[in-house]
Amino acid sequence: MKGKKMTAALLSAVLFAGAVPFSASGGKSYAADTKIDCFPLGAVTMTDAYSVNAFEKEVAYLLSFDSERLLAGFRDNAGLSTNGAKRYDGWENSLIGGHTVGHYMTAVAQAYENPLATDAQKQKLLAMMKTLVDGMKICQQNSKGKPGFLWAATIPNRNNVEQQFDNLEVGKLNIMTEAWVPWYTMHKLIAGLIDIYNHTGYEPAKDVASGLGDWVYNRGSGWDRALNNHVLNIEYGGMNDCLYDLYAITGK
Repeated sequence: MKGKKMTAALLSAVLFAGAVPFSASGGKSYAADTKIDCFPLGAVTMTDAYSVNAFEKEVAYLLSFDSERLLAGFRDNAGLSTNGAKRYDGWENSLIGGHTVGHYMTAVAQAYENPLATDAQKQKLLAMMKTLVDGMKICQQNSKGKPGFLWAATIPNRNNVEQQFDNLEVGKLNIMTEAWVPWYTMHKLIAGLIDIYNHTGYEPAKDVASGLGDWVYNRGSGWDRALNNHVLNIEYGGMNDCLYDLYAITGK
């Protein structure tokens, strides 16, 4: 695949070519015998006019965001100056704040590795990623929660920045005042940081993600079986996915 250029239709054909049909009787042997290889995002170039135009629009959109506003929630929760910036309205100014920043980090990291990105675009995308990661690292170092905690959602109780997680554990689930899928948000933050590290090699992104992983471990490892099942029954999210990926880069 390296260096190949293809249209969306051809890429689809390649992805599905050679797929082994699954059956109840032979599924296990098929799974064991089938070799699946990964290839990097940068190995595929989408050359059709629609994809090229969409990428240009996407990069322009990503670079239109204000890093100060994206960091405002993290800084506010860490007791740091927001430099006059305010959280973006909507989800970022609610109990689910921070999760769109996680999505954003993934999008910028993927755009950076896209072969269609020009050198000038890559420089701007990398600068944005470094600004966000460096800002988040300072917030993590000044966290008002337990070590490693990093959070951007609005805080109903300034004396307990981890309250959403506490509320979820005891079944307080009003999404406007108590808890709005905090583990989903944590998944997106960790995943975004991992994507930045994997696509750019920027070490501080791995450091911040590792600190969040430590916080997750220290909290979750204290659950008994009943509480573990209770949390998973409410919100299983994608934490297993991002923690597997985190282990792959940290060995922790």
